Parts: sequence; structure tokens; C-alpha cells
Amino acid sequence: MLYTNRMKLISLNIEADNHFDLVLPFFRAEKPDILCLQEIFRDDISLLEDEVYTCLHYAALLNIDRPFPQYRLDGRGQWGVCILVKNELLSRVGQVEEYVYDGDPNSVPVFETVDSPRRALLSVKAHTSKKDFTIATTHFVWTKNGETDDRQRRGLQKLIPKLDSFKPFVFCGDLNAPRGNEAFDTLASHYIDTIPKNITTTLDPALHKAGALQLVVDGMFVSEDGLIKETRVVSGVSDHMALVTEIDGDL
Repeated sequence: MLYTNRMKLISLNIEADNHFDLVLPFFRAEKPDILCLQEIFRDDISLLEDEVYTCLHYAALLNIDRPFPQYRLDGRGQWGVCILVKNELLSRVGQVEEYVYDGDPNSVPVFETVDSPRRALLSVKAHTSKKDFTIATTHFVWTKNGETDDRQRRGLQKLIPKLDSFKPFVFCGDLNAPRGNEAFDTLASHYIDTIPKNITTTLDPALHKAGALQLVVDGMFVSEDGLIKETRVVSGVSDHMALVTEIDGDL
């Protein structure tokens, strides 16, 4: 199969194994080239690899060793973030780097609360016939009510220089920081926020346990104009909405 220099990218917090009846049909319909996923159990990677993808890297943030019904989590082991790519595009990507910017890089903590003490940035070099760039994703530091705290600030102090070293790049993920608050807006002051301004939430009102919160807490940033198209925000797939965009490697 021949591919153009365009690559469809989807970033989605899938909320563990709660929505595969929605997630898998959505991916089949959209046919993304690259998937950046948050809150995925390591044991569920095979469900997606069976859909003609290869997992380039998995970064465990927590080990969930027992059920936590209040968080809709079963005790199924390692839970974290990953990057997958279509098998046909493996020749266009390089090795993934895992950069732990919060917590111990050498151990995976056991789950106690949603405030995971380990956060990592995954990045992969990609190329087309005309352009080299980096795709990066994370599940950023959680805070109560989305208020920026010193731990988020320390995370940004490490994250931003690392992202700068990747330019040009596409950076996406669950930021746990609402647009309009300090942490999100710090990123938006350095990079280009591609989520349309008329979008008021990336939390699904029907599927999120907290209901209809008006918070844009997921992000799709680029380091320069023209690298991607405007980001689409798609509901009905998880407790977070999917961010769908297309990388234009011709520019």
C-alpha cells in the first residue's frame, strides 16, 4: 500500500478497559496511522496490536494490584501511556524515548490515589520524504479541581526544555490541566494550541463519571504553524473525547 506524506494521529485517554466496545469500532472507522493513548493497561495492548498496529513503547505510570471501584479500575497490573503505529508505517518511525519528568524513573509505584507519583513523556522521531519531526505524548500531573500547583510547575520546568529539543514536534495527551489555567496556558504560551477556541470541553458529558464538566483538559500542540491541520474533538468513545488530527509532512 502506498502512503502520502500525511499521517492521521489520534490522542485518547481510553479510561482503562471501560470503553473498548466504543474505542475499537472508532479506531476501525477512523483508521489512524498513529495512536497516542493514556490510561491503558499493559495487558490490553494486544487488543490494539491485533488491529494491525505495533506498540512502539509502553510507559507504566502505576501498578494497580487490586480493584478500585470508585475510580472504575480493576486490579489488572501496569497502567500507563503508549504510542502505537500502523505496521505499514514502521519504516517511517524510529526508536521511542521515555523521559520520566516526575517521580522515580526506576520504579513503578503501586496505585493508591489518582495522583500518580510517576509521569513520563514518550516521544518518537518520524519522517516523510520532505520532513523530520517528533511525536510526543504524556499523561500530565493530576491536581484536585484542575488547579495548578508547584508539582505541575516543576513538571513543566522539565517538560518544556525537553519538548524544545524535539522541534519540530506534535505534542498531545491528557494534561489534567484545564485550558485557561496556568499550566495549560504556560504550554500555550510556548507552543500552538490546535484545539478550536469554540471547544469548551474534552470530557465526555455522557461517559465521564463527573458528568458535564466544561473543561478542555486534553491537548494537541505543535511547535510551528502548518505541521498539522486543526484538531477535531470527537465524543462518544471514552470518558475523555478523542483528539484527531492529520500531520502534513509536505510542509
